[in-house]
Amino acid sequence: MKKIISTVLAVAALTSMTAFANNDIMLISEEPAEEVATIAAPAYFTTYGDITEVTEDYIMVNTIDGQEIQFNTSIDTVVIDANTVLPMDLANRESDKVVITYADAMTLSLPPQAYAYAIIGNIKTEMGNPIFTIVEEVKSTENGIVIVTDAGSKEITVPSSAEVAPYLTRNIVTLADIKAGSNVLLWYDMMTMSIPAYATSEKVVVLPGNVLDMGEEDGLMVNGVEITLLEDEVVYDNNGVEMLPLRTVAEALGFKVEWVNETQSIIVSKDAFTATIRIGTVEGGINRARLVLETAPILYGGSKTYVPTSFFAELPANN
Repeated sequence: MKKIISTVLAVAALTSMTAFANNDIMLISEEPAEEVATIAAPAYFTTYGDITEVTEDYIMVNTIDGQEIQFNTSIDTVVIDANTVLPMDLANRESDKVVITYADAMTLSLPPQAYAYAIIGNIKTEMGNPIFTIVEEVKSTENGIVIVTDAGSKEITVPSSAEVAPYLTRNIVTLADIKAGSNVLLWYDMMTMSIPAYATSEKVVVLPGNVLDMGEEDGLMVNGVEITLLEDEVVYDNNGVEMLPLRTVAEALGFKVEWVNETQSIIVSKDAFTATIRIGTVEGGINRARLVLETAPILYGGSKTYVPTSFFAELPANN
């Protein structure tokens, strides 16, 4: 979404905003800009602080500038452990320190409220943590790509030698999979004071794709059965593959769904039929035969198993 263009009269003003919006990233001086520069206000900000309260719908955080803010969450909020880069249960967190990326719209209430796009937990220090970024543009270079973000105010170079990994799957991803609209985690500690600001990231994690737009009147049909998703469930596009919540859909089709925590696997059964799949791998089994999924199941939102829609075509039809 386009934002109002604001005039920046001094590099100091940009420095203050950049430090706040990038989790106190170290800024590297370049030649000061003598001319007046303009940048667009970003659609989201990032801050750092300590959790004071956790509920199912929000977390309260005492931010680095001493302000207590209520960050509202949903199934789309990415909640990740900074060390393992895996889903994190904030109620059982190892550390109260978090980095939060949140929408620019904040209420004037007490405490102020904003929607959290991403929460990075188990933070040990203010620097060296993954930073949630929504890619606005990708520029190809001879030695990699440049990610343009924050309304064009930042350009992050990702060299071809950088580590590029998917989130919660074993699918192979490359720099070519990073496109405008992608949600990614970037690691970088230093950023220039120029406009735009520049940084280099040697590690990228590509997060699941955007939620698909489904009108209420469209409904959802799977194997000839109309499915009603729960309020916190979505249909989304994971790099071109439509994904659905496994338990809700399978149980609506008359199947039993069992989660095996020790192996991070799921058993879907009905009468003599049994299918077994596992988080993070495309390989599974059906009645002792090998099954290869279109893409690996993931724990979307950190708690619910999502599978490609094509998985349900493997299930026997209702009698």
